[in-house]
Amino acid sequence: MNDLFFSVVIPLYNKEKYIAETIQSVLRQTYANFEIVVINDGSTDQSAETVKCLRDDRIRLIDQENQGVSVARNNGIKAAKNNWIAFLDGDDKWERDFLAEIKNAISLDSNFIGYATGYKKQDMQGNIYYPKLKKIPHERGKLNNYFLSSFFGNPIITSSSICLNKALLDTNNILNLFPPNIKRGEDLDAWTKLNLKNNIFFINKPLVTIKNVDGNTSNQQYRIDQSFNYNLWLNYKTNSKKKKFYILLLVMKREFGILKRLLRNKQYKDVPELKDRLLGKYK
Repeated sequence: MNDLFFSVVIPLYNKEKYIAETIQSVLRQTYANFEIVVINDGSTDQSAETVKCLRDDRIRLIDQENQGVSVARNNGIKAAKNNWIAFLDGDDKWERDFLAEIKNAISLDSNFIGYATGYKKQDMQGNIYYPKLKKIPHERGKLNNYFLSSFFGNPIITSSSICLNKALLDTNNILNLFPPNIKRGEDLDAWTKLNLKNNIFFINKPLVTIKNVDGNTSNQQYRIDQSFNYNLWLNYKTNSKKKKFYILLLVMKREFGILKRLLRNKQYKDVPELKDRLLGKYK
């Protein structure tokens, strides 16, 4: 697989302070067979102009009206020229060997729908910390139960640490992987769909830095109307009773986590809507 090429999809909305560093982290990769597809989601700052100043033939900038990150990622999947699609958010960055590690994993077994790595987080003060990931391969290998791992620990997959097999997305009819009009939880829904269709290969190395540049904190007002309804996962089809059980637990974890946050923020007016969701009123 020496001729394996990647398409790196970067959704972009008002990240003028960070997008150059993000793209440079791709251009510095030790494995250089890639294109970069930047989907400008109607940015109102200088984000698009910053991308245009990065003179590299491997960069494609595609403009769209502001439709949200999900539509931007889905359009990036469709615009990608290559089968292997790696995602990177406009304020995150990769270690230099991210694509090389993904390429080596694909060379071992190319039949997985996705290949993910570990990650680290950076807060607004520049402090780095490593989320605890549970029930994962010691070094690398098949992620045996994504739902079990997600229930007991932090999210296993992020929108900057995964590479997808476009052919398998097409085969499973999930090229529109990310749900539109959702600002919270859209990526978690995508990973749920993937893990119900096929398996994920996991590389236990923190090869991605996830930045908290928007200052999202637990005491900010939570927009429940913009969050994904995790109860919908209970309607997704699977023949695995074990997966069904852990999906139920994961739904409870996510929804009650939202309830805890609403109560902590004294957003009592939003509690009835969440109660309706928990009772399955909205399917």
